[in-house]
This record gives sequence, structure tokens and C-alpha cells, in this order.
Amino acid sequence: SDGSLNSAAQAVAITVTDVSEPILGTQGPDNLTGTAQNDTLQGLAGDDALFGLAGNDVLDGGAGNDAIDGGAGNDLAQLSGSQSAYRFGVRDGVVITSGADGVDQFTNTERFQWGNAAEISIDALSASAANLGLVYSRLDDGQFIYRLAEAYTGPLADIVNQQSGGNGNDIILGTTQADFINTGEGDDAIDGGSGNDIIDGGLGSNFIAGGAGSDRFFLDGRAAAATTTWSTITDFQAGDEVTIWGYKPGVSKFLWVASDGATGYKGATMHCDLDGNGVTDTSVTFTGLTQAQLPTPSYGATGGNDYIFFG
Repeated sequence: SDGSLNSAAQAVAITVTDVSEPILGTQGPDNLTGTAQNDTLQGLAGDDALFGLAGNDVLDGGAGNDAIDGGAGNDLAQLSGSQSAYRFGVRDGVVITSGADGVDQFTNTERFQWGNAAEISIDALSASAANLGLVYSRLDDGQFIYRLAEAYTGPLADIVNQQSGGNGNDIILGTTQADFINTGEGDDAIDGGSGNDIIDGGLGSNFIAGGAGSDRFFLDGRAAAATTTWSTITDFQAGDEVTIWGYKPGVSKFLWVASDGATGYKGATMHCDLDGNGVTDTSVTFTGLTQAQLPTPSYGATGGNDYIFFG
């Protein structure tokens, strides 16, 4: 699973108006709704949706991929096992956990408890070094889909997490560790967080902040004609690197503009006509910097692919 959650189809709806006993789900998908009192909701198995409403509620989705909204009050989420066995991310009051009992998304939930361990607040979870951060995409209706960062599976030993965007406009927030971030298509915003990150904005018009650490940025001008690729690096600093793929020795042409880009993010900008046909294939803006403040570009090749390198 990629950590995204969808509403369960054909769920059993259970709404209780006055109850002191736990509100229990079934072994299938359930929609459980509490009261204005202090309720205990237990989804059991299945992909459940739990709504605590008012009151200081206790919410346990059980097995399955659950969506849990505590509502008003000071609510407690209960999860099985040990916190160390879970991966989790926190952003803007949204928490996603991934463990043996599934992938759960929590909103309006203030406290968390794994097994019989002490409760931990959402603020403490957010500040934890184990917080992997969340990827979120904005849909056309203004709603957001949140996803948890994944464990990195590539060949680089120093990278810990990987986060991937889709074909839409993604907002990706890195972690305190070393991340590999690739946003794919769309006009994206990326904040690498701390750590020595690798960031590829992909296609579209992208705004990228590497954050603390020595970060490596990648651009690629080899996309199909009429495809916009323009990355604005908002915090390029000593120790950072930029690699632009698609360079053709003796063919590629470059145009430097002293101050180009979006309002508030202007800086030295290199427009690259990589195949020499008079059309810009990719551009990179270094916010707040002049060309003289940038490293002198060099050129190289690996695996038959040529590139331009700043670093």
C-alpha cells in the first residue's frame, strides 16, 4: 500500500445517540459515529471510518486501513503493539501510521497510545526524529490526499526515505533524515527538510527548498516537446549540487537572465536549449543569487548520458 486511504465501499453505518458501552464495529468495513459524550469506538477488522464527534473519545480502528476523525474534545487513538514497530508521519494535524494492523489516518486526534505504553501527544509525535513527514496532493475540489513517506529501496547507502509525487500538483515535505524525492509530473512544491537529500522536481514548474544539509538537485530536459520543466531552487547554498540531464556537446545552447522567475523568487536563471532547436527544454532559477555567486558549471557523462553540473 502507498499509505493513501479511500472510503470503504458498502460499509456498515452505526450511529449511537446515547451509550456508555463501547461502540463496536464488525469484521467488515464499518462507519462508526459517536455521540456528544466521552465514547469508545472500536472498528475491529475491516477498513473502517470512525467519527468521535464531541467528547473526549477513545478510538481504536483495529485491523485494516482506517480513517479516524476524533472531532471535538481531547481524543485518544489506541494502536496495538509497540510504537517502534510502526512508521508514522505528522503534518498539519494529520497523522498517518503504518504497522502490522494496517495503514491508518487520524485527524482531530490529540493523543496516541501504543499497547500499554504511556500516551504521547500529537505535538510530541510531530517533533520526534522518527516523524517521516507526509506527501500530500491537492485535488481539483480543493481536498488533499495524504500519504506516508516510504523506506528507501534504492542503491544509495546514505538515503533513508523516499517520497514520490504523481501526475498532479504535489506538496512534498521531507524529513529530518536523508530523503530521495521525485515529484513526477505537475507543478510541485518541495521542502527537503534537514538531511542530505536528493530532489528531482520532475516535469512542470517546481519550487524546491532543499533545507538544511548538502542537497543534490536534478533536472531533466529530455522530456517530449512542449513539456514545461522549470525548477526554482529557493535556497541553493555552498555544498549543494545541481545536475541537468540532456546536455549535448556542441549542440546545446544556454541563455542566462540576471533576474527571472516568479515574483518573490527571482534570481539568476539559466534557460537551456539542449537539442539546439531554438526552444527552451528546461530552466533553473537560483532565487536571490547572481550568476557570479554560483559555481562554474562543468560537463560530464555517465552511461552514455551527458549532463551539466553545478557544485
